[in-house]
This record gives sequence, C-alpha cells and structure tokens, in this order.
Amino acid sequence: MAKIAIHGFGRIGRSLMKVALKNNLFVPVSISDIKDIPTLAALFEVDSNYGRWHEEVAATSKGFVIGGREIPYFDSMKALPDWKALGVDPGD
Repeated sequence: MAKIAIHGFGRIGRSLMKVALKNNLFVPVSISDIKDIPTLAALFEVDSNYGRWHEEVAATSKGFVIGGREIPYFDSMKALPDWKALGVDPGD
C-alpha cells in the first residue's frame, strides 16, 4: 500500500484522509499544515458536513493518533518534512 504525505490539512486534505482511511487506499505517513495540532484534530474528528469520525482521534505533541495510527505533524511555516526520509512513495 502506498505511503502518502498530506501537505495541507484543510477541508480537502481532511476529506481525502477520511476517504483513504475508510477504504484503505494508502498509509498516511505525515500531515503538514500551518494550524496547530489540537485544532486540526478537532476539525478532523467532527465535521459539519460529514459528521463525527468513527474512530478515536487524539492530538499529541508530535502529531495525531487516529484509530491507533500515529501520524506525525510538521508545521509548514517552519519547515517542510523530508518526505523521502519518511518513506513517502514518489509516484510515477
């Protein structure tokens, strides 16, 4: 299964993550955005259009735990992650 980084966790990034996790489309290896982790976790957990996520969602000091999956967070205002070091698939 492909390892994917999500750069931008706004409405589209969160929706992509939900569809991918529900359908086992890829393994999320990182999330990068400019907002703080607790806000992004809350926005992912409860969505005004899609409702509440069916798994536990938690914010940690280093990222997110979504349904037991630990996903690191990178503040893109400070630096972008080294996606190659994270094992992100480069695509074709």
